[in-house]
Amino acid sequence: MEIDEAYADSLAPNAGAIKNARGVVLKRKLVGLFRSPDGTLLFGDCKGSGADNYKPSADFSDPAKPVFRCTCPSHQFPCKHSLALLYAHAQGAKFVEKDVPADISEKRTKMQQRAEKKKEDGEKPHKVNTSALKKKIEAQLKGIELLESLVNDLMRAGLGTLNAKSARQMDFLYRGDRRREPALAENSYEKLEARFAPTLTAARTRADVAQRLTV
Repeated sequence: MEIDEAYADSLAPNAGAIKNARGVVLKRKLVGLFRSPDGTLLFGDCKGSGADNYKPSADFSDPAKPVFRCTCPSHQFPCKHSLALLYAHAQGAKFVEKDVPADISEKRTKMQQRAEKKKEDGEKPHKVNTSALKKKIEAQLKGIELLESLVNDLMRAGLGTLNAKSARQMDFLYRGDRRREPALAENSYEKLEARFAPTLTAARTRADVAQRLTV
Protein backbone atom coordinates (compact mmCIF):
# COMPACT_ATOMS: atom_id res chain seq x y z
CA MET A 1 0.00 0.00 0.00
CA GLU A 2 1.04 3.60 -0.55
CA ILE A 3 2.37 5.37 2.53
CA ASP A 4 2.97 9.11 2.37
CA GLU A 5 3.46 11.71 5.07
CA ALA A 6 -0.16 12.82 4.95
CA TYR A 7 -1.24 9.25 5.64
CA ALA A 8 1.18 9.04 8.56
CA ASP A 9 -0.18 12.34 9.90
CA SER A 10 -3.73 10.94 9.78
CA LEU A 11 -2.77 7.99 11.99
CA ALA A 12 -1.07 10.07 14.68
CA PRO A 13 -2.98 10.39 17.98
CA ASN A 14 -2.12 14.10 18.27
CA ALA A 15 0.05 16.89 16.88
CA GLY A 16 2.75 16.21 19.45
CA ALA A 17 3.14 12.64 18.21
CA ILE A 18 3.66 13.92 14.65
CA LYS A 19 6.37 16.32 15.76
CA ASN A 20 8.13 13.73 17.92
CA ALA A 21 7.94 11.02 15.25
CA ARG A 22 9.46 13.33 12.65
CA GLY A 23 12.14 14.16 15.20
CA VAL A 24 13.03 10.48 15.56
CA VAL A 25 13.70 10.34 11.81
CA LEU A 26 15.63 13.63 11.71
CA LYS A 27 17.83 12.61 14.62
CA ARG A 28 18.56 9.27 12.91
CA LYS A 29 17.37 7.24 15.88
CA LEU A 30 16.08 4.50 13.58
CA VAL A 31 19.14 2.28 13.39
CA GLY A 32 17.50 -0.62 11.56
CA LEU A 33 14.76 -0.53 8.94
CA PHE A 34 13.13 -3.70 7.65
CA ARG A 35 10.09 -4.85 5.69
CA SER A 36 8.52 -8.25 5.24
CA PRO A 37 8.83 -10.00 1.86
CA ASP A 38 5.16 -9.29 1.09
CA GLY A 39 5.48 -5.65 2.17
CA THR A 40 2.70 -5.85 4.79
CA LEU A 41 5.01 -5.24 7.75
CA LEU A 42 7.46 -2.44 8.47
CA PHE A 43 9.65 -2.95 11.52
CA GLY A 44 12.97 -1.87 12.89
CA ASP A 45 15.25 -0.91 15.74
CA CYS A 46 15.11 2.50 17.34
CA LYS A 47 17.38 4.12 19.89
CA GLY A 48 15.59 5.12 23.05
CA SER A 49 16.34 6.23 26.57
CA GLY A 50 17.09 2.69 27.74
CA ALA A 51 20.06 0.42 27.15
CA ASP A 52 18.22 -1.71 24.60
CA ASN A 53 16.78 -0.49 21.33
CA TYR A 54 13.01 -0.31 20.98
CA LYS A 55 11.34 -2.61 18.46
CA PRO A 56 8.63 -0.62 16.65
CA SER A 57 6.50 -2.11 13.90
CA ALA A 58 3.61 -1.16 11.62
CA ASP A 59 1.49 -4.13 10.54
CA PHE A 60 -0.65 -3.73 7.41
CA SER A 61 -1.83 -7.33 7.05
CA ASP A 62 -5.27 -5.70 7.12
CA PRO A 63 -4.70 -2.35 5.37
CA ALA A 64 -8.01 -1.01 6.68
CA LYS A 65 -6.95 -1.64 10.28
CA PRO A 66 -3.18 -1.22 10.66
CA VAL A 67 -1.72 -2.49 13.93
CA PHE A 68 1.17 -0.70 15.61
CA ARG A 69 3.43 -2.35 18.16
CA CYS A 70 6.49 -1.22 20.07
CA THR A 71 8.51 -2.31 23.07
CA CYS A 72 8.67 1.24 24.42
CA PRO A 73 6.67 2.18 27.54
CA SER A 74 4.51 4.79 25.77
CA HIS A 75 0.74 4.55 26.20
CA GLN A 76 0.08 6.27 22.86
CA PHE A 77 -0.92 4.21 19.86
CA PRO A 78 0.78 4.53 17.57
CA CYS A 79 3.81 5.73 19.50
CA LYS A 80 6.36 8.06 17.95
CA HIS A 81 8.69 5.17 17.14
CA SER A 82 6.09 3.28 15.09
CA LEU A 83 5.02 6.50 13.37
CA ALA A 84 8.66 7.24 12.60
CA LEU A 85 8.77 4.05 10.48
CA LEU A 86 6.02 5.49 8.29
CA TYR A 87 7.72 8.86 7.89
CA ALA A 88 11.01 7.15 7.05
CA HIS A 89 9.26 5.01 4.44
CA ALA A 90 7.42 8.03 3.00
CA GLN A 91 10.71 9.94 2.74
CA GLY A 92 12.33 7.17 0.72
CA ALA A 93 14.50 5.51 3.37
CA LYS A 94 15.79 2.06 2.43
CA PHE A 95 14.07 -0.85 4.16
CA VAL A 96 15.89 -4.17 4.02
CA GLU A 97 13.75 -7.22 3.28
CA LYS A 98 13.62 -9.55 6.27
CA ASP A 99 11.39 -12.34 7.55
CA VAL A 100 8.64 -11.41 9.95
CA PRO A 101 9.92 -11.69 13.55
CA ALA A 102 8.64 -14.78 15.39
CA ASP A 103 6.79 -12.80 18.08
CA ILE A 104 4.92 -10.72 15.50
CA SER A 105 4.12 -13.80 13.44
CA GLU A 106 2.63 -15.42 16.54
CA LYS A 107 0.55 -12.32 17.29
CA ARG A 108 -0.69 -12.24 13.72
CA THR A 109 -1.80 -15.87 14.00
CA LYS A 110 -3.71 -15.17 17.21
CA MET A 111 -5.39 -12.12 15.66
CA GLN A 112 -6.47 -14.18 12.67
CA GLN A 113 -7.84 -16.92 14.93
CA ARG A 114 -9.83 -14.37 16.96
CA ALA A 115 -11.23 -12.83 13.77
CA GLU A 116 -12.26 -16.23 12.44
CA LYS A 117 -13.89 -17.19 15.74
CA LYS A 118 -15.77 -13.89 15.84
CA LYS A 119 -16.99 -14.50 12.31
CA GLU A 120 -18.10 -18.05 13.16
CA ASP A 121 -19.91 -16.85 16.28
CA GLY A 122 -21.67 -14.18 14.26
CA GLU A 123 -22.89 -16.75 11.74
CA LYS A 124 -24.31 -19.06 14.40
CA PRO A 125 -28.05 -18.69 14.98
CA HIS A 126 -28.87 -16.84 18.16
CA LYS A 127 -30.04 -19.24 20.85
CA VAL A 128 -33.13 -18.11 22.70
CA ASN A 129 -33.86 -19.36 26.18
CA THR A 130 -37.52 -20.04 25.49
CA SER A 131 -38.26 -21.01 29.08
CA ALA A 132 -36.90 -17.74 30.48
CA LEU A 133 -38.57 -15.75 27.71
CA LYS A 134 -41.91 -17.40 28.47
CA LYS A 135 -41.62 -16.48 32.15
CA LYS A 136 -40.80 -12.87 31.30
CA ILE A 137 -43.74 -12.56 28.95
CA GLU A 138 -46.11 -14.13 31.47
CA ALA A 139 -44.94 -11.76 34.21
CA GLN A 140 -45.26 -8.78 31.89
CA LEU A 141 -48.76 -9.74 30.80
CA LYS A 142 -49.84 -10.12 34.41
CA GLY A 143 -48.59 -6.61 35.10
CA ILE A 144 -50.53 -5.27 32.11
CA GLU A 145 -53.69 -7.06 33.20
CA LEU A 146 -53.38 -5.68 36.73
CA LEU A 147 -52.80 -2.16 35.49
CA GLU A 148 -55.78 -2.35 33.16
CA SER A 149 -57.94 -3.73 35.99
CA LEU A 150 -56.90 -0.88 38.30
CA VAL A 151 -57.62 1.74 35.66
CA ASN A 152 -61.02 0.20 34.85
CA ASP A 153 -61.93 0.13 38.55
CA LEU A 154 -60.89 3.74 38.87
CA MET A 155 -62.97 4.81 35.88
CA ARG A 156 -66.03 3.05 37.26
CA ALA A 157 -65.62 4.48 40.77
CA GLY A 158 -64.45 7.93 39.66
CA LEU A 159 -61.24 9.87 40.29
CA GLY A 160 -62.63 11.13 43.58
CA THR A 161 -62.04 7.69 45.08
CA LEU A 162 -58.34 7.72 44.19
CA ASN A 163 -55.90 7.74 47.07
CA ALA A 164 -52.14 8.15 47.11
CA LYS A 165 -51.46 4.44 47.62
CA SER A 166 -53.45 3.22 44.63
CA ALA A 167 -52.07 6.02 42.44
CA ARG A 168 -48.52 5.08 43.34
CA GLN A 169 -49.31 1.44 42.60
CA MET A 170 -50.63 2.35 39.15
CA ASP A 171 -47.68 4.55 38.40
CA PHE A 172 -45.24 1.87 39.57
CA LEU A 173 -46.81 -0.73 37.28
CA TYR A 174 -46.90 1.64 34.34
CA ARG A 175 -43.34 2.90 34.71
CA GLY A 176 -41.52 0.04 36.40
CA ASP A 177 -42.65 -2.87 34.26
CA ARG A 178 -42.09 -0.95 31.05
CA ARG A 179 -38.60 0.08 32.17
CA ARG A 180 -37.57 -3.46 33.08
CA GLU A 181 -38.79 -5.14 29.89
CA PRO A 182 -39.58 -2.41 27.36
CA ALA A 183 -39.79 -4.68 24.30
CA LEU A 184 -41.89 -7.53 25.65
CA ALA A 185 -45.29 -5.86 25.54
CA GLU A 186 -44.72 -2.58 23.72
CA ASN A 187 -47.81 -2.95 21.54
CA SER A 188 -50.02 -3.75 24.51
CA TYR A 189 -48.75 -0.76 26.44
CA GLU A 190 -49.25 1.53 23.46
CA LYS A 191 -52.88 0.44 23.21
CA LEU A 192 -53.37 0.79 26.96
CA GLU A 193 -51.72 4.20 27.03
CA ALA A 194 -53.83 5.46 24.13
CA ARG A 195 -56.99 4.34 25.86
CA PHE A 196 -56.24 5.52 29.39
CA ALA A 197 -53.70 8.34 28.90
CA PRO A 198 -55.95 11.10 30.36
CA THR A 199 -56.81 8.96 33.37
CA LEU A 200 -53.19 8.00 33.99
CA THR A 201 -52.10 11.63 33.76
CA ALA A 202 -54.75 12.68 36.22
CA ALA A 203 -53.84 9.79 38.50
CA ARG A 204 -50.23 10.86 38.61
CA THR A 205 -51.24 14.46 39.33
CA ARG A 206 -53.50 13.43 42.18
CA ALA A 207 -50.82 11.11 43.52
CA ASP A 208 -48.35 14.00 43.61
CA VAL A 209 -50.88 16.19 45.42
CA ALA A 210 -51.70 13.42 47.88
CA GLN A 211 -48.03 12.85 48.55
CA ARG A 212 -47.44 16.54 49.29
CA LEU A 213 -50.39 16.68 51.67
CA THR A 214 -48.99 13.80 53.71
CA VAL A 215 -45.54 15.36 54.11
